[in-house]
Parts: sequence; structure tokens; C-alpha cells
Amino acid sequence: MKYAASIPYKEAINNNILAMEEELAEAGVEIVLNTFVDGNYINEYNPDITIVAVGSKPTIPPIPGIDQKHVYTAQEVLDGDQDLINRLATGNVLIIGGGAVGLETAIYLIKNNRIDIQSKEFLSQYTDSKTYNGLQYASNITIAEMTSKMGSDLKSTRWITMSELKRYNIQLLVDTKVEKILDNKVTVSKADETFDISADFVVLATGYQSEGKELIKWLDENEHKYKIIGDAKKVGTIRSALSDAYSVKLETES
Repeated sequence: MKYAASIPYKEAINNNILAMEEELAEAGVEIVLNTFVDGNYINEYNPDITIVAVGSKPTIPPIPGIDQKHVYTAQEVLDGDQDLINRLATGNVLIIGGGAVGLETAIYLIKNNRIDIQSKEFLSQYTDSKTYNGLQYASNITIAEMTSKMGSDLKSTRWITMSELKRYNIQLLVDTKVEKILDNKVTVSKADETFDISADFVVLATGYQSEGKELIKWLDENEHKYKIIGDAKKVGTIRSALSDAYSVKLETES
């Protein structure tokens, strides 16, 4: 939820986070941070039931060159490091993946780039309106998507996101596969054509995969009662994760 709340026009999610924190405090729920949970921890705690809600992690596709220092995950970008955001503004950025995460990460970068904001303030003061309108939405971001449609998983918010991408002149490439990542460019293929895209930085938005497989295996082998919820069960939405949690609550109370 923290990463989703970083996205422009989704800031209201922060209110949900704060509300849940208050509810947990009122209910007297003990929250333990920076703690690795394994079999020893569970045996010592001896719970009646273990709820596995460990979420998901970014999927890293097997693309040659993906382990280079100028390659980041969308999650790293959305973590809010302003130095990283400003660094990405100094060169061309290729986002791999045109689903919700990739598209919203592009908008996040545009709207949180302080260098870009300062430049627009300068342009508004020292250029004529025609020049300002032509320059204020220049973009250094390209998004490459393997399928034929951008943002297919956005549903009702897709039109808002696509309008923002168009507004900021973000280049969109569909039916495009990334073949390899080099120092300052990326080789892609589209139909029968292979070509290079200038890319000083690469951001991975190639989906997520469930976490907690080793813990779940241990729980099975040691016959501990447990339930899996949220992305640990199946990568989905905030709504589906909360629905899982509510269902488990009803089951454990019955």
C-alpha cells in the first residue's frame, strides 16, 4: 500500500494506511518490526494459527545485462529516494513493462522531479507563453510493453493514466520485446525489426511474484495451522488483499 500511495492521484491511500494503524493501536495489536520469521520463531511463539501475509517481490526477467548498476526496479523508484529521482532526470529512462506499475511509475517520476519543476518555474518567468507551452512537457521517458495494449490491468483508471502519459509526451512502445541492456542503450525487437533505444537508466516494471514459499513449505511439513492472504496467496490488488484478510478474520472467529 505504501508504494501505491506514492502514485500521483492515489495519495488518498495514505488515509487508509493511517486509519488501519489507528485501529491496530486501539485493538492493542503488538507490531514487531525488523524481524525475520522462520520455523524457530514460530515454534517459540507457538501460535494457534499463522497468517502468511508476506506480500510479493518484483519479478526480474532473464534479460542479458539486467544486473547492471543503472537498472532499478519500479519499487526502488517508488520508495521515494529524491536523489535517485533526480539522478534519473539527468538521462534517458526506459521503463520495461507497460502495466499499471510501469505507467504510474513514469508519471511519478515526472511529477516528483525537482529539477524539472524548477526548470518549469524558470521557463514560466523568462520565456513567452508559446515557448513555455512547447517545452514544459518534454519527457525523457520511454515505456516498452510486450503486448499490444498499455495499461490493460488499470481498469477504470486507465483513461486518466493514458491522458497523463500523453500530456507529458511519454513515448509508448507496444508489441516490443527487450532483448538486451547495454551501458547507455537497450536493444529491442518489434515485429521483424531489431533496433536500439537510448537509455541511460532502466526501470523494471515486469510484474511481481509471491513471497513466502519456504515458510509455507515449513508450515506444511511441520503440520502447523496457517492461512495465506494477499499477494503471498496470489498477486492482486489492495482490495483483494483486504478481502482475504476479512475472510480469514471471519473464519478464525467462527
